[in-house]
Amino acid sequence: CPIDAAKQIWDNIEASSSYLFNRSHATAYALTGFVGAWIKVHYPIAFYTVMLKWVEKEKLPVLMNEMREIGSAKISAPDINISSSDFVTDYATNTIYWSVSRIKQLGVKTVDYIVKERAAYGTYDGVEHFIKRLLRHKFSPAVSADRVPVTSLIIKNLIYAGAFDSCDL
Repeated sequence: CPIDAAKQIWDNIEASSSYLFNRSHATAYALTGFVGAWIKVHYPIAFYTVMLKWVEKEKLPVLMNEMREIGSAKISAPDINISSSDFVTDYATNTIYWSVSRIKQLGVKTVDYIVKERAAYGTYDGVEHFIKRLLRHKFSPAVSADRVPVTSLIIKNLIYAGAFDSCDL
């Protein structure tokens, strides 16, 4: 920006600051906007991971288009062996894995159950392995039948979302 234009912009901001906002509010908003823009430019993957977590459904397409235009952050389909209730970031590949809790019909209890099972017994080999592990009480009478929040509709939605695409089938 040329120095003359910058001085003119500053003079306009300074003149309007007396009647637009309380100065402390204006300063806080300006600082927040500056820090947000700086993080967006220098750490786009971290910035967009947080934005995806808090964005409203209606504004999600706009955010994803912005991410596509910038090009440094890639959104990947949910992965049953990586994703969790939040968006997971792989900084080595600049990939953000879609949140499993954002898949239709998957609530917090279901996602927590799937992630807890994965943490306790390791990754899932595929859809069949996933079903046998989570619904093992149906296949073996010796296993206690705890309340399992996973249903066939949830498994179907996971398959449609591509959560098992990276598994060895």
